[in-house]
Amino acid sequence: MGSDRTSPRCLSPRTKPYERKEERKGEAKEESSSTNDPEILEPTSLQIYCIVDGEASCFSVKILSNSSVDELKQAIYPNITVDPSVKPKDLTLYKVSIPDKGKIVVESEIESKEALTVASMELWEIFNSELPRKTIHVFVKPPQRESSEQILKRKMDEDPQYISPSKKMRIEEGWREYRASDGKMVTLPPSWIAMLEDSRYLPKPRNEFEHLKDDLKAGSWVDIPSLGQVPKGYRVSEILVTHQMLELWNEMEEEQRCGYFGY
Repeated sequence: MGSDRTSPRCLSPRTKPYERKEERKGEAKEESSSTNDPEILEPTSLQIYCIVDGEASCFSVKILSNSSVDELKQAIYPNITVDPSVKPKDLTLYKVSIPDKGKIVVESEIESKEALTVASMELWEIFNSELPRKTIHVFVKPPQRESSEQILKRKMDEDPQYISPSKKMRIEEGWREYRASDGKMVTLPPSWIAMLEDSRYLPKPRNEFEHLKDDLKAGSWVDIPSLGQVPKGYRVSEILVTHQMLELWNEMEEEQRCGYFGY
């Protein structure tokens, strides 16, 4: 009869006690390492002195160190005078270190500056040491204000059929008077008013004339769309190109490139 007793050689090896201890020891290390994370510091109050480009007087804003660059812009905004169209996000900020001497500060004279371009960056990352006293810490540059000519040019580039509000009013209400060189308003003769208000002579949109500028030569007749020229006695719908006209057009194009000529 076979014996039911199992041979000692077939027994599965028992786990040694020190192996389990080593595993537990490793687990303890992992647990202890999780408690060694950097300590989160409490936010502190910062008093940041700021100055606007071209001004002599600085001002301070009090803000917490865990605030962002975007929040700093919002804190600065009520302290400066800008066009209502300018929003806090439009401000450009630079980290600087300029002695506050009550003198005008302009960007071109700043020797060293660091643009604060990341809106989400927190201030403790930027000002990671104690802010020096009697010192300007932030230089503020509002966006440059566009001139009326620049605004008109930009809008016409965006939409070739754009009409300025003043010109639109003249078209809708009609030309009835004009301002003379002495500043006084002069009423136009009734026949002129009737002619200008006649819908038969309204000029076509400007973009219909663009192709006419190609390959212009003096002495040639050019077919043109309606300029409202019929009552003024021009030659039907053609115009003669002269040397003087070409010279004037070239001068006007050059002035436009240099920014001297308004539309």
